[in-house]
Amino acid sequence: MRRRSVAAIVVTLIFVYASAAPSAAAAEPSPDNPQLVGAAVVPMTAVGFDPAVAISNGYAVVYDHNGKAALSNASLNGAQSGAIAAPQDVVNGNCGNSWVWLYDVGRLKYRVDTGFSVVMSAVHYSWKATVGGYPYTWSGGLAFRYSWQASATGTVSIAGYYLAYAYGSATLSNGVICKSLDPEDGESLY
Repeated sequence: MRRRSVAAIVVTLIFVYASAAPSAAAAEPSPDNPQLVGAAVVPMTAVGFDPAVAISNGYAVVYDHNGKAALSNASLNGAQSGAIAAPQDVVNGNCGNSWVWLYDVGRLKYRVDTGFSVVMSAVHYSWKATVGGYPYTWSGGLAFRYSWQASATGTVSIAGYYLAYAYGSATLSNGVICKSLDPEDGESLY
């Protein structure tokens, strides 16, 4: 009988302790505790080719009879030939992924995270994210990195539903221009 009483007390104490513990879902958003309210990840696709970038990074470029530039097959080693992005007329996500994440920080404040990852090293990027008409712009060199990301914070004027979206491109070291397919996410901010 005593064993049952002790077990009942232990179970009761565990229940009381678990009920009293703060719930992560119930925590108020704050600058120290932002709440992810939405996220979107979409592919990036090759939309162009910059032969000057390819040549400056040691790739061989060939030109067809119409003067259109392309990477020479000799520029691709065996490992790259199947994985490297090349410009094509219609392509869905052949050179990377891009994303935008919107966090509710509370009191009409938000944080937006955005960025991309590409299939080979990149040398330059140009990027923009917008939350409810508030623009954030970044651009610059990438020093042969495969990814880039940034965050921005802001305050909306009134509580409500806001759309966050991102767009831009990265120039790969082989000259291919890899464009985002424009991720977006709509959420309510309070």
